[in-house]
Amino acid sequence: MRPEAEEAILQFKRAGIKVRMMTGDNKTTARVIAEECGILDPNEENNIVMEGKEFMEMVGGIICDLCQTKICDCPTNALEATLLNRPMRIQTLGNPAAFSHLYEKLCVLARTRPEDKLALLIGLKQRGEIVAVTGDGTNDALALKHSDVGFAMGRTGTEITKEASSIILLDDNFKSIVKSIIWGRNIYECIQRFLTFQLTVLSSVVVNMFLVALFFQQAMLEPVQLMWVECHFFL
Repeated sequence: MRPEAEEAILQFKRAGIKVRMMTGDNKTTARVIAEECGILDPNEENNIVMEGKEFMEMVGGIICDLCQTKICDCPTNALEATLLNRPMRIQTLGNPAAFSHLYEKLCVLARTRPEDKLALLIGLKQRGEIVAVTGDGTNDALALKHSDVGFAMGRTGTEITKEASSIILLDDNFKSIVKSIIWGRNIYECIQRFLTFQLTVLSSVVVNMFLVALFFQQAMLEPVQLMWVECHFFL
């Protein structure tokens, strides 16, 4: 386990982000590592650790939402769907009810294949979760490609993984994801504040100018004066 992983996961939890482990190792190894880095609480009995094959059998695998079959002729991308004039394949879980009872307590998936990771990803996104995936191996490329945000390792990551991801961590540091979330939330909050301020100012100006024009048949402010008002608010 990397030395910065435990602190990073603690910061994730403080930020309201749930961290899940998907690994090719066996359940025993995965459980030990998950407990060491804080993903799995040894005092919590309801946390679930299972293998990918067992998980796929429980949730019914990945099927086409239209055909309700695992294998179908539906196009898998928008360009192909447009050319064939057919609806695009939308992947879903065969047993979403079982996933609903399982996913909140699921912390570790061991012995996972690429399709196991994709199934967990699909189930979480269908429940309105924003999902970020990080990895460095070829087996992670499928999940990285279909995630909302994919983080690939810049040094140890494969080229396929880097191409499938949205962000490449040049230092291969798991803690760098925490920094990206901090900056992302900061930017989002600044945009929200700016829009709230702008809408408030512009709405009050529009309402006042409309009322003045309606009752007094004249403009409350000339265009140049309106520009000075806007500049004053920004200053």
